[in-house]
Amino acid sequence: MTHSVRGPRLQASALLEALRHRGTGQAGDPNALVREAIDPLALMQRVADQALAMIEPADGVLIGVMIDPETLRYVCGAGYLGGWVGEPLALEGSLSGEAIRSGQTLLSDDTELDGRANKTATRAFDVRSSICVPLGRGVEHVGIINVSSAKTHAFGQNDVALLSGLAEFMSAVIGAAADFTNTTARLLSGRGELAGRFVAGVLNPEGAEAIALREDVEQILAERDFTLAFQPIFSLERGEPLGAEALVRFDGGRGEPPDVWLARAHRAGLGVELELAIVSAASDALARLPRDTVLTINAGPDVLASGRLLHALGDVAPGRIVLELTEHLRVEDYPHLAGALGELRGAGVRLAIDDAGAGFASLTHILRLAPDYIKLDRQLTRGIDNDTGRRCLANSLARFAEETGASMIAEGIESAAELDVLQELGIAHGQGFYLARPGPIGALARAFASGGRRVRHEPAIRIPAARPTTAGAIAARSRVGSQPRR
Repeated sequence: MTHSVRGPRLQASALLEALRHRGTGQAGDPNALVREAIDPLALMQRVADQALAMIEPADGVLIGVMIDPETLRYVCGAGYLGGWVGEPLALEGSLSGEAIRSGQTLLSDDTELDGRANKTATRAFDVRSSICVPLGRGVEHVGIINVSSAKTHAFGQNDVALLSGLAEFMSAVIGAAADFTNTTARLLSGRGELAGRFVAGVLNPEGAEAIALREDVEQILAERDFTLAFQPIFSLERGEPLGAEALVRFDGGRGEPPDVWLARAHRAGLGVELELAIVSAASDALARLPRDTVLTINAGPDVLASGRLLHALGDVAPGRIVLELTEHLRVEDYPHLAGALGELRGAGVRLAIDDAGAGFASLTHILRLAPDYIKLDRQLTRGIDNDTGRRCLANSLARFAEETGASMIAEGIESAAELDVLQELGIAHGQGFYLARPGPIGALARAFASGGRRVRHEPAIRIPAARPTTAGAIAARSRVGSQPRR
């Protein structure tokens, strides 16, 4: 015979409706951010976790929500009871049902000897002692928090009193989240994206900012809203061009440096896509470089390990491509990265490690990835003519490169004195503002010529001023003749 519940109808309408509104949504969906911010299930899980941490003798916690007047379903769990989430429990003949009917927190020291306990459930759950805390708001009963142990007589009256004192708070928190969820769902229903953005900006500002960032990166990708500049790299022995480095610049009034935008793209989950788009655009320019030169392109570890780089490079000769490992992200899995690089290098692509000497990470890359080129960080190049420490470190890296079969490229050469020291140390290649600034692909031929002369310490070629025409000469002589004598 089914027990008839007296008094207020036992239901959790607000909470059940709120749970029905849950959903993960798509990336960039403001409604998904709202659900994340006020998710009642996530809030109940935090209540379960905190209850388990607070009651020292507890082995597990279950939170059940009433799905009809006779049944509740466990929706959150912690500890050894977490695996029972989703299971139903009949209120009739259970300690939980008695706690809900009485509105009192109930303790069972030994469920095997307690006539109020549902022996089938407690044996299945391995519960020998339990505290059942009813949850309700006003006249409406919502559910139960069951704090349990696999041992008998695990809890004392202090535990009961503590949970009883917190019952009203826990009920209010969970119930308020449910109400908030339902109110928000009604607001968003049919109100369009603008309402969703407003609510997301209030309830989850960090998430709303992430959506705006993702949209900005998506716009960059859709419109290819970036340009490339190319900085020549020279042999420091003969002044001949080794090649050029492709450097990205973001347009559209974005004033931040490229590494800032690349880091943002990775935070938005689009970093690999953006870097691959840059690689593809840069490789298209290779045909405009002299045939015996290389093109170096920056790529982070996620891109190198993605397995998509050869496709992004298109039909260019892989042997003319040098990929520079940058530090937008940490390398989490060197064996996986080395395997992906093995495929690229097998196709002819070469590897450079950027910023050598700037920190431990770049040295680790050098040791674990055996690059073809080691790029001396500009912080070591700057002022190397006046700093013995910089000179010694650069010399050590140059000898290391020589013994391991790699070539050194010094970055950031900004003066003739720095160039002289790097040449004395036997650094193979270099780049920097003193030799040639980054510029459009069409300006490379002139930059190769002028930078090569600087490497060889040749005077710059001066183009003489055009001689004036006959009419111009007559006019000039007239002006001179008209000057008063002094």
